Amino acid sequence: MVYIVSVKDGSSELCTATAFSKNGQKYQFFTAAHCVADYDEKTSETVLSKSVIFLNLEKPDGEKVAYKAKVLAIGEIKNFEDFAILEAEIDRDRSIMPLSESDPELDEDVRIVTTPLRLLSAGFLQFRGYVSREKMDNMTLFEVKTKGAFGIQVIGLGTGFGASGAGVFSVKRGEVVGVVIGNAYNQQGHVTAIVSPITKFNNFYKEYKEGKRPLVDHKQIDHKQIGPEP
Repeated sequence: MVYIVSVKDGSSELCTATAFSKNGQKYQFFTAAHCVADYDEKTSETVLSKSVIFLNLEKPDGEKVAYKAKVLAIGEIKNFEDFAILEAEIDRDRSIMPLSESDPELDEDVRIVTTPLRLLSAGFLQFRGYVSREKMDNMTLFEVKTKGAFGIQVIGLGTGFGASGAGVFSVKRGEVVGVVIGNAYNQQGHVTAIVSPITKFNNFYKEYKEGKRPLVDHKQIDHKQIGPEP
């Protein structure tokens, strides 16, 4: 797991990403599209944000190291694809998490590992939960409709801001079963994580590898550092 800092005009935003593929020292990560892209309501297009993306890793001694990342592909938010693929060259071994080929079941025991913004100094935390709804009602989060998403009842503290893009892991399978795209809160403060099935990402990634997805246009971004490195 890594957390993403998107630096734009001196300000920064926080999300989470998970490594799922490796080729030498080049790692690929999945995250949520809204972490690195903007949705243009006028054109209904998803456009890469004009920002610099850093992946922040934590060493065993607690020291944090930042690596600049490249966005390889972003999903179409209008098509309910809140996914993005990042790539970074990293000079240390990272764990690769296997992706499930089937959707989670109702009441399945899961974990979300993330760094919530309000608990950033604590590093990565593990949140327990269970699948509380296999199909969510259609709502909109970050201009993303939740069609096809499932819900996870988070036990105890909520994940909060910074959890977007985090992988959801099945305890029984030892695999990633979903990607967090947002959170919903009830009047009692209980948190339901809104999660897109990893099977939907698998289809997106397959089409990307087959060349059926347009590559991200990086010419629109000035790769000089826009803000201070985190």
